[in-house]
Amino acid sequence: MIKIQSLLLLFFINICFSQHIHENIQWNNTTEREDENTNSIIGVFNNFYVDYEKEKFSNSYFIFETHHFKNKLSDIQSIELVNLISILKTDIIEIIDVKARHISSDSVVIYDFKSIKKLLEKEYSNENFSSYRIPNMQVDDYLEVIYTVKKNYVPNGSKILEENYPICNSKVFLIHNDLYTKAKVYNLGDYYVSDSIINNKKTKVYEFQKIKETIDEQYSTPIANKVKLSYRTALENDAEVTEQEYWQNLVENTKNLFFPSNKNENVNVLYDSIIDNSISSLNKLRIIDIFIKNNIVVSNDNNPKLNELDYIIKNRISSDFSRIQLYTHLLKKAEIEYEILISCNRYYMKFDKDFFDPNQLREILIYIPRLNKYIIPNRYEYGIGEPPDNILGNYAIYIDQNLDYYFSEIISENNDFTKIKKNINVRFSNQIRSERIKIEEIREYHGYWSINNRNYIWLSNDEISPFLKDFFTVSGLENKKIKKFNSNYNSIQDNYYNIPLIIHSSVETTDLIKENQKNIYSFEVGKLIGLQSNLFDETKRVNDIEINFPNEYEYNIRIKIPRGFELMDISALNMTSKYSAVSGEVIAYFHSKANIEGRFLLIEISEYYKSLYYDKSRYNDFSNIINTAANFYQKTINISKN
Repeated sequence: MIKIQSLLLLFFINICFSQHIHENIQWNNTTEREDENTNSIIGVFNNFYVDYEKEKFSNSYFIFETHHFKNKLSDIQSIELVNLISILKTDIIEIIDVKARHISSDSVVIYDFKSIKKLLEKEYSNENFSSYRIPNMQVDDYLEVIYTVKKNYVPNGSKILEENYPICNSKVFLIHNDLYTKAKVYNLGDYYVSDSIINNKKTKVYEFQKIKETIDEQYSTPIANKVKLSYRTALENDAEVTEQEYWQNLVENTKNLFFPSNKNENVNVLYDSIIDNSISSLNKLRIIDIFIKNNIVVSNDNNPKLNELDYIIKNRISSDFSRIQLYTHLLKKAEIEYEILISCNRYYMKFDKDFFDPNQLREILIYIPRLNKYIIPNRYEYGIGEPPDNILGNYAIYIDQNLDYYFSEIISENNDFTKIKKNINVRFSNQIRSERIKIEEIREYHGYWSINNRNYIWLSNDEISPFLKDFFTVSGLENKKIKKFNSNYNSIQDNYYNIPLIIHSSVETTDLIKENQKNIYSFEVGKLIGLQSNLFDETKRVNDIEINFPNEYEYNIRIKIPRGFELMDISALNMTSKYSAVSGEVIAYFHSKANIEGRFLLIEISEYYKSLYYDKSRYNDFSNIINTAANFYQKTINISKN
């Protein structure tokens, strides 16, 4: 709920009138609140000043951004976080000023810009950051920092107000004067908005209280869930521009980039050299995708020729955008209808169609509506098929060849796309007496599991390293010897044809069985399925529940019982847990069943998650599925001599 104070208020922080507001921001003597003392770091306040300065002799603007914050160190374990000042240098013209005040029980040390430069921390400073380390901080000390950077004017901006520690109070001052402003707050219900005058300049003040620390929970997107203020400025004559008009302008700007009207002769020659027109549309798409990804190198150079198709085709090098242009020209030549999809990484930002923000226009895909498949130009590991898992479930703008557009959630064509299958055979050695068992396993990775795991191998220079071999065999065993290992990995291009990644392995371990008493052995049979995540320690859910992608696990375990031995209490291996949607459909499920056939213990396990999202109000139901799998992992049965 927004609470608006309609009166113009005088600025209530001690600031003198001056040309540059940041020059007169004063130290603040506020301390922490008593009810926040349970945290190792206390954010006393966290203020941002965004000052739009108009040039004296032109109509151009610069932005002076000031960050003023004060933290208290309540735990010595967090000193490395509190006493380090890091300033992001991306997109800034210069760092105008940095000053700090270190407050202890018996002293106050003030560092001006000259003295603080001597505290540059080289380990953390690079082309993207300047970092300074304040010395001699102790528990219960305060560090107050004021720094200002100068930037070129851009109409859009945002401030993330949430940190990994609680903040008692936070303010954002949009010092806009003659510029029209519009802003939106994300992930927080109550806040205050007021109008003020600072240095005779109109200012919007956004005030937030008791911002809780970021909680990094499993099955969530905590960065995207942070409290954030996004804002936009415009000249007064652009004040009436609607959100729809902003989106329409984006669409118009894509026309020449992604929807060619003129044919290119070199594109036609290239097309004829790689495409047989008698093949299916899907195969044409695959050939185009494979050719571009294997032959066109992306460069970040500022060479304007990287945007010229003729140059690209001749020299096999392009920019990110121009490579997409090559895709679209070839698709047009193939007479394949396509749409351009623009969105962002859901782990960092949720796409918002109701507030135009260029920062959410980070991922560009090509969508083939007739086949319901995607081309991912900037992801080498993806072929024609499903969208990347980092944008799956996010919303996007879709633009067709008529320059009509719509918004839609990015969904998977097939919820059964992603699966892990494991066939596991277990044999005991020497009538159990050696406490050593042999595990032979065939595992199949399908869908996103196959794409991601094949990418890990590719990033390891097409080598399956000892680390990956450990990852691809029964995980969680300390005493594990891999006796045999082979896979069907050929190249990352197997992903283009959705070929499952298959691993054959044979391992020996002494971790799973031990003699408890004479002729009675405990067998940690649950560990055969490998390490499982769990939610045992989570009692109250903060973030919404969101998994990486819908997926399924299928295990078939076959354990040969040694002659002269019998298994005890295998019924404990029978477990079931399910999560049903409002419609009644079971969308999350775990089921294990064990029975004995002859001299074999057979265990079948089915586990699946058909939805990307789960209701936070039913967190216990969801966590029960996860924890049932984790409980199975901990299962132990006894084997006794008959």
